[in-house]
Amino acid sequence: TLLTAAVREPSQVMPVVPGTTARLADRSGTVSGVKIGVPRGAAADWILVPARIIAGGTGTAVMVVARSASGLSWQRTHSASGQPEYTLRLDAAPVSHVLGAGTAGRVVTDLYQLASAGACCLADGAVAGALSLTTQHVASREQFGRPLATFQAAAEKIADVYITSRTLHLATLSACWRLDTDRGAAADLDVAAYWLADRAPSALQTCHHLHGGIGMDVSYPLHRYSSLIKDLVRFVGGADHRLDRLGARACDQSGRPEEGVPSGASTGRESLGGSSPRASTGRGGLGGSSPRASTGRGGLGGSSPRASTEARDVS
Repeated sequence: TLLTAAVREPSQVMPVVPGTTARLADRSGTVSGVKIGVPRGAAADWILVPARIIAGGTGTAVMVVARSASGLSWQRTHSASGQPEYTLRLDAAPVSHVLGAGTAGRVVTDLYQLASAGACCLADGAVAGALSLTTQHVASREQFGRPLATFQAAAEKIADVYITSRTLHLATLSACWRLDTDRGAAADLDVAAYWLADRAPSALQTCHHLHGGIGMDVSYPLHRYSSLIKDLVRFVGGADHRLDRLGARACDQSGRPEEGVPSGASTGRESLGGSSPRASTGRGGLGGSSPRASTGRGGLGGSSPRASTEARDVS
């Protein structure tokens, strides 16, 4: 049995109040709307569809729809990695099960958090795989009679990729642990998703740069990691959206997430035309001075002794 989730809508990343609507009666009913970027939708047996209840109840819930149900239409859409991805249109599609009705949207929030955590886990592995390939390449590839790794510029670049990989891994691991132990993972998920959206693409670009021409060869596996990262960045909403979420969290004077805004969900803030937290934080994450400006390395704050030590050792 293959299960997929339709969590994104046109111009909205995991919306708190979905545009997709459901009409319920006796724990069943119909659902209508448009979902985009549904992974492996045409092959799935069941689809999880977050929806807003407009009849037979209130609030939001997750509708379970069978792949074989009437009222479904699928359109294959482009993905960088070539993995199957679809736009799903639901026209009064029958609902097989309703999850989380009457829970004030808690089940929808849980689904969004699990989807974000899954994306971060995939990205963690992709960046680590690209780092491993690149480390092996610069250690064995020689220029001017010396391995590339012995050149200071190359050592500094691979150290930057290591910092990104390690930080993404730690943030993702912490978020998944909090999810598993029911400790509240929203803040850690926001940090992990931001590092995925903002830092992972540049890390993969550096890996391609250090490989030279071989990095663009389709017979070499590096392009698979970078194309997967592109799809995952799009899945979580991109760097601007993720930074807006971090800025909103930092501006909450109580130190808690905004009420009713689950991790991974679109607040609509990015379309309101207000000033971006990026302008005031310098892309510095949770607020205050930019870690990138203060460290010059793109880390979480403060100099990275491990990265600098590695750079010295390699050079």
